[in-house]
Amino acid sequence: MKNQFLIWLSEVFYKKSLTWKVKTTEKEVFITFDDGPTESYTEKILEILDCYNVRATFFCLAKNVEKFPELFERIKHSGHSIGNHGYEHLNGWKISREKFLENVFKADKIISSKIFRPPYGGITPCQAKGISKHFKVIMWRTMSRDYSRRMTAEKCLKRLKRNITPGDIIVFHDSESASETTIKVLPEFLKYINEKGYKTSVINEV
Repeated sequence: MKNQFLIWLSEVFYKKSLTWKVKTTEKEVFITFDDGPTESYTEKILEILDCYNVRATFFCLAKNVEKFPELFERIKHSGHSIGNHGYEHLNGWKISREKFLENVFKADKIISSKIFRPPYGGITPCQAKGISKHFKVIMWRTMSRDYSRRMTAEKCLKRLKRNITPGDIIVFHDSESASETTIKVLPEFLKYINEKGYKTSVINEV
């Protein structure tokens, strides 16, 4: 609950520095994945996306990219967009501006992308001001909460279907804690948005 309140404050008080939704005239949504690549799940998620001819945006942890460089290359070669999620999964609300920036720039040497998403959505006004000079900071409109032990696949799918609108940025995870749920939900959600006439697009470095 505390994190949700802080994210709400971020949206209200320094919204201009952060992207919560993509302005578009198309009936499209932007599916994103955080925390990968992981050996157990990223491959499966890529197969699902490929099956539905969907391209997504992967916000990768550079520490994981170092562990699984082949998976990272496969994400890129499959036509997906890549974003920076930091070197380590650090919470910006709990660390200094200097430590926050150091973590992002260390990742940039490995990932080389100009879009960034803060882990936990944790970013202070001071951090946002510093990082937005170098990266486009991508937040979200819909968090799947696929990482929550209380979130069944059925509840997760219902949450995702609720109030979907054009330009929505939707967050899944290809992490060990989330992907059992993600792998169950993702095909059903992709079927749903296709039935509703939505297309999916990637978030580019703009």
